[in-house]
Amino acid sequence: MLSIKFITHSSNTSFYRLTKLWIKYFNNQDNIVATSSDIKTDVTVLHPAIDILVNLRKVDKQKDGLIVCVDVSDTDRVSQKYSSVINSNCDVVITHSEWSKKGMINGGVNVPIKVISHGIEYKKVRHECGVGFYLSFLPEQIYRKGTDLAINVLNRLKNLNIIVKQYQTNYPLKWKTIGWVNDIYEEYYSKFSLFVHLPRGGAQELEVYEALASGCNVIVPDHPLFEGLPVIRAKSHYIPKIILPYWLQEYHIGGGYEADVDDVVDKIYKSIDLPPPDYKPKTMEEFVKEFISVINEYLQK
Repeated sequence: MLSIKFITHSSNTSFYRLTKLWIKYFNNQDNIVATSSDIKTDVTVLHPAIDILVNLRKVDKQKDGLIVCVDVSDTDRVSQKYSSVINSNCDVVITHSEWSKKGMINGGVNVPIKVISHGIEYKKVRHECGVGFYLSFLPEQIYRKGTDLAINVLNRLKNLNIIVKQYQTNYPLKWKTIGWVNDIYEEYYSKFSLFVHLPRGGAQELEVYEALASGCNVIVPDHPLFEGLPVIRAKSHYIPKIILPYWLQEYHIGGGYEADVDDVVDKIYKSIDLPPPDYKPKTMEEFVKEFISVINEYLQK
């Protein structure tokens, strides 16, 4: 029996919610016991690793076993501080995109890095004709997630059904807005046929996977982050530095890609009636099995 513990945030963040879902699926596998209790185990998964290692907990090899660090690079280069923490504590890193892996390597991470794109729980739904946006006004996300670009786009759209979902914020906006919903597919993605997401940096854009899986077309920047996905790419240009709050600038010091707002608006009007791609993403069950194969590979070394 393989024992695995997951160390994550104690509050209800996206990392916390996702880790809880992983634990559920790991416990559905044969010969595996997964827990969030900080007990002695064969394997310890840290998520997000850099935050856990710097702010919450030190590694104890006698108690923790194999250390699997799940994290992302929010720019195309992490800092020396980031790479030093990861290199000195992690046996293997799991990240969710080649963009993120390259950002880590560019910054000096030299432990093995495995790319496993996110698995999701999803369903196809019927869609109303319209345009959806997912906005965050959290200080560490406004620039990185392109909230300012999205607002610029929204102000240029006329005579369209628009729905905006806010992430952990409740700013008054002039467009139809929703917050927390129990069923993201029925209560959000079904309300439009075209989803727009314009991050400058990032590495785990779950909402893009969800929107595609639900049956929406998706417009994104022409960004390496979205390689291999059946998305509509807006003209974009490389920016050598992504603006981040100080606590993130300590770890993510590189650049990203910025969408051309005029081209985004043009593509919205040209794409709103297009048939959606037939996209079937990796399921959560498939993600967990791939994750377990990485664990087994490094336990045998």
